[in-house]
Parts: sequence; structure tokens; C-alpha cells
Amino acid sequence: MALIRALMLLSHEGPISQIKYNRDGDLLFSVSKTPPAMVWRTDTGMRLGTYEFGEKSAISCLDINKDTTRLVTGSAGNMIRLWDCETGACLQTVTTQTSVRTCEFSSDGQIIFYTTDAQRKISPELAILTLKQFEGGAFDYIAQTHITDSKVTAATWGPFDQHIITGHENGSLRFYQADNSAKRVQVLRNEQIHKDTVTDLKMTSDKLFCLSASKDFTAKLSTSDRLENIKTFNTDRPVNAAAISSLRNHVIIGGGQEAMWVTQTHSHTGKFEAKIFHVIYEQEIGRVKGHFGPINSLAFQPDGRGFSSGGEDGVIRMHQFPEIYYDFEFDRFKFDR
Repeated sequence: MALIRALMLLSHEGPISQIKYNRDGDLLFSVSKTPPAMVWRTDTGMRLGTYEFGEKSAISCLDINKDTTRLVTGSAGNMIRLWDCETGACLQTVTTQTSVRTCEFSSDGQIIFYTTDAQRKISPELAILTLKQFEGGAFDYIAQTHITDSKVTAATWGPFDQHIITGHENGSLRFYQADNSAKRVQVLRNEQIHKDTVTDLKMTSDKLFCLSASKDFTAKLSTSDRLENIKTFNTDRPVNAAAISSLRNHVIIGGGQEAMWVTQTHSHTGKFEAKIFHVIYEQEIGRVKGHFGPINSLAFQPDGRGFSSGGEDGVIRMHQFPEIYYDFEFDRFKFDR
């Protein structure tokens, strides 16, 4: 595969926590362990603006609604914030009991879920609320529950937003569904997919499958209706992030050596490059180098013509595939030899 050139986005001062494209793919949003949140143009890599927090707590997650009018962020400062995407104004805040791990809008942008971490004697929480309630000030949760066995480390909406798929510290994937009458969230399915902590969850564009990444050195593709594992992508490193293309049968995964050992390790031996795998044959077909620390977040452009990666080094690398990428045909027998 040919050389893939990248734009380097260097404004973040701390390790990147998460990056996400908006629905149109013309903007990239990013958060790191050091505020503020940022938004970038994807055609030029120009930073368009920041979302100022007024505090120094690490920002762990973000999401953008379908028409790019609202941004939601979660932080280690026990806070969920709702932002106006255009003006950068903070519209509302919600205080949580512990640090926020994940947050996401529903497909129609009217509902938000978030999960929190365990701290001291406080159990992790999964909560769902409507956007109208969120912006109104005094709101009621649609549903919430405390998770007492294994905390949520990754989460995303399932098909038709009927349930939430969660990945857990013990390597399991679960379905959670809201019981509106009791204002509780109940477990519908629990499958042990990985052997170690789930670090990332992504849905395919048609939401028929979910891609999970794990510290057990694998990424796995599972059905979104029954959580049955159908494809496994094996690596030689802990996997922190994974993404799946809407254009071709490709997944990209990234991770690397634990962050605490990065300063003692050469970028090559630390295994910080992103790997591209063929979905059908589960074989590696390419690598993209560039980061000097573990990759923490990956995102394909909505049209599948490029991807971005965010690393422990605080750098976001925005890649566009060359023309040869679209003509590339995988020869399984050639790669087997």
C-alpha cells in the first residue's frame, strides 16, 4: 500500500482522549486530558475554535449531534456539559457523583446517555436523559442504574437506539435497555467477548455490527443483535482504539505499549503505528506510522476516504487515502505466502 500523508494537529497540550467527526465529515472534534475541547476543519486542518471549561480536569469523552448544533462532553471533574457548536457557549452542566467515562447522543439527537467510573465506595452509573430536559435546567432522568460488578469502559447506542451496548473492565459486552416505568436501566444480554478490559466500541454505518477493542491484544467484530463474535483481529499489542470503514471492508486498530513506559521506549519497539486489517480475511494489509506514543482514539471519515488518530503524545494525525487505496484488491493467497 502506498505512503499515506497526514496533517498534524498540534494544539492540545495533553494526551488525546477522543476524536470524532461530525455527520458531514467536514469537522473533527477532539478532547484531551488537558482542556479545552477543540474543533478543526478536515480539509485544511485549521483549528476553528475551542470550548473553554474554566477548570483543568481531564476531558474523557465527547459527541456531536446529527446537525452539528450541539456538543456534549464528559470530564474527570464529575461534569457533563452541553455546548453550542457554533458559538462555543456552554448551555448547561450536569454534576455527576464520579468522573464521566463515556457520553453519546442518540441518532435523532434528542437523548443522551453517559456512564461514570467507580470511586471510593460509589458504584459506576449508567444514566439516560432527554435533550429537552437537559437544556431546561431542572430535569428528570429517563432512567439510571448503578453497575456493581464491572465498570463500563466503552459504550455506544445500538440499532434504532433501542438499547445501549456497553463494554466492561472484565472484557464483557452487554445490552442495557431503559425501563421507563421504573426509571431504571436493565441488562438484557451479557456476553464474554474479550479476556481483558474493553477500550473502545464502534458501530458499523448500518448498525448491524459492533467493533470492540481490548487490552487483550485483539479487536473483535460482533453482531449488534445478539453480541455474537464473528471476526477477530489479532495483534501483538494492547488495543486502545478501533474504527471500521463505511467504504471498504477494512478496520483500523491502534494502541501500543502502556503510557507509563513510553519515555523509555523507541517509537518502533513501542508499536505505536495504526494497523489496517481486511474484515473478511482478518489479515493485516497495511500500517500507518507517525505517533510517538500509544494511539488512544481512531475515527474513519464518514465517507471512508480517510481517518484520524489521536495519541498519548498529544498529536492528532489526519490522513487522506491516496488514489491507489481505492484500487487495492486484497489477494489472500499472496498475503498467506
